[in-house]
Amino acid sequence: MIFIKAIHEQILKNAKFVLNPCLEFACALGAVGKRENIFDMAREMNFTIDKSDEKLLDELEKGMSKYIRNEMEYFFGVCDIGVLVAAYISDYEDINTVYKFLDIFDKEDVKVLYKYLGGIFIASELPKLNSDWDEVKSDIYKMKAYIEAAKVENINAKGKLLECMDNPEETKQRLSFFFKQFYEKSYLQVESIVLNEIKEAEKQYKKIMESSPEEFISKYFFNFFKIENKSWNYKLNIHLSLFLNIYFWTVNLHDYKEKQGWVVVGIRTYKFFYQKEAFEKVDRFLKVLGDKRRVDIVKMLSHKPYYGYEIAAKLELTPATVNYHINLLMDAGILTFDREENKVYYTLNKDRVKELLNETSMMLINEPLK
Repeated sequence: MIFIKAIHEQILKNAKFVLNPCLEFACALGAVGKRENIFDMAREMNFTIDKSDEKLLDELEKGMSKYIRNEMEYFFGVCDIGVLVAAYISDYEDINTVYKFLDIFDKEDVKVLYKYLGGIFIASELPKLNSDWDEVKSDIYKMKAYIEAAKVENINAKGKLLECMDNPEETKQRLSFFFKQFYEKSYLQVESIVLNEIKEAEKQYKKIMESSPEEFISKYFFNFFKIENKSWNYKLNIHLSLFLNIYFWTVNLHDYKEKQGWVVVGIRTYKFFYQKEAFEKVDRFLKVLGDKRRVDIVKMLSHKPYYGYEIAAKLELTPATVNYHINLLMDAGILTFDREENKVYYTLNKDRVKELLNETSMMLINEPLK
């Protein structure tokens, strides 16, 4: 118990929720730039993205001119430029608004820009060579030579990155204009709605974490930050993201122990786990009803409670067989029991059956029962 209490205290001390408007801007960029990937992944995870969240994405796209759309397609063809924005946030602790980021980005040396761009590209295409990149990232010519020599599958992305490196100042100006236009013409229109929803979600997530810190870091961080040697010494700022939706993102590349790091948790992740648990219950429910004898027991109990030997006699089954099927129905949560003298009476939980039938309808046809 002392060990568990110590771990809980370490987590609550070192992991804190911090809403970073600029980090959410980075998530919005990624959500629009990789919209199809996000929806594909949601479908693979059997998760339905909220219509309200889809509408926000539509609003962002609506504010983009044809030129900005083309620029987004071009730069996302190089790498995820939402990660580029997040990289600045990780290295500059005072970036807490989009305008602050835009100001720093405008004044930044192009060498730093390409350290980020090249690093993000290398991390996605050649993740095992990050240490080699560290040796050249202070010199733009060495960075370009390194990229040229790199053997990658994504030839188009490599070509675009080299094209950017051939025109460093122009690329920086293009990106600066793109970020500003996307923010002022698109994201700014929904920013207050998004941030207010995140603030409300923080209240719920704080309660979840405070009720069970160890379960929270295992579940919501997808077991990324594990307890080691009876200790949890990570230092984390947790940003909840509406646009990341149900995913988990480690923004920093360091070990999160020496320096406070950023992680992003999708605001709908709790809903994903709820749906997952609901699907597992439905799956168990359908399997339980896959046997005619269990269906007959359910039909029988729908009229009134019965005890085991009555069920066995009416259905012409052995008491042992009835007991086996009763246990499976109990495990599915649709039966309750009461003791009267030496008899155990079983009752059908009709409300729970209705709930499971409704959840089954939602799972199979995405519509509730009428």
